Amino acid sequence: MKTIVYIIGLGHSGSTLLGNLLGSAQGAIHIGEIPSPISRKKVIQCKICNPGDCPIWDKLINKRYIFKLHKKYSRYIRLAKMSGFHKLSRLFTIQKNYVYEKIFLSIPDKQLIIDSSKSTYWASFNKKTRYVKKYIFLNRDIRAVLASYNRIYSDLYTGRMTIINRILNNIKRFHTSIKPNDKYILNYEELILSPENHLKKLCDFLDLKYSPEILEYYKNKFHLIGGNSGLIQQFLRYHQLDDTEFSKKYTDQLNYRYYEQNKIGLNLDERWKEELNPIDLEYIDKNIDFDLILNDSYTD
Repeated sequence: MKTIVYIIGLGHSGSTLLGNLLGSAQGAIHIGEIPSPISRKKVIQCKICNPGDCPIWDKLINKRYIFKLHKKYSRYIRLAKMSGFHKLSRLFTIQKNYVYEKIFLSIPDKQLIIDSSKSTYWASFNKKTRYVKKYIFLNRDIRAVLASYNRIYSDLYTGRMTIINRILNNIKRFHTSIKPNDKYILNYEELILSPENHLKKLCDFLDLKYSPEILEYYKNKFHLIGGNSGLIQQFLRYHQLDDTEFSKKYTDQLNYRYYEQNKIGLNLDERWKEELNPIDLEYIDKNIDFDLILNDSYTD
């Protein structure tokens, strides 16, 4: 049975890494963050290939369809923000997603697509598509998430907390709308510290065959839309390919140095301990609604 797996969570939570790990399993493919170009009415472009060179995306998606889907999805988001997607999803969701269908048709050996877009709106928008749907709710230490945002946008004190709380609230509400057998809560830090244990459980949840080779995700070339550029940097380093031009285009210098200096593979990223000062931490503690964060003991 063909399956779509949605990784749901905050941005900068490790979804690209999780997608690459699961996408290394036999029969699975990680496609990245599909709604990113759709919501901006842009042609889908692979993150690692030059325009025109991608064996998957350049021949796969019709530009006219992307623009049509953009119009429908944008309208859905506007209505969802006004009425709440948990109500809207029963009335206004698409029956067929051409993007997923084209991927399955063009890569017949893949039975499971991992979509790491993290968006509750996108997952809700696709709730009525004919494929089996599974949901992984990915958590990460909120201090690490905010440090990662701040590294790029420098907006820790300019409304970021309000946005985070709103997303967390959407995630929790969306979680309650999913049947227990179709959802799985995962902590990023626990995944990194005990990857084999958690990946075996995830493979069971997704009906995938676990193999130790999954942990060597960096050997595989993923044709992703969006996501963490540092993981593509790992792929280029492992294969001893020149990453200079790629890094200039996609990765800020702080992240470039981090991925250049660390060993290839799984590393627990705790840069927040050096980057956030006591004032930052106190501000986070006062402004984040920690009751909204899902955990393994959470029940609807």
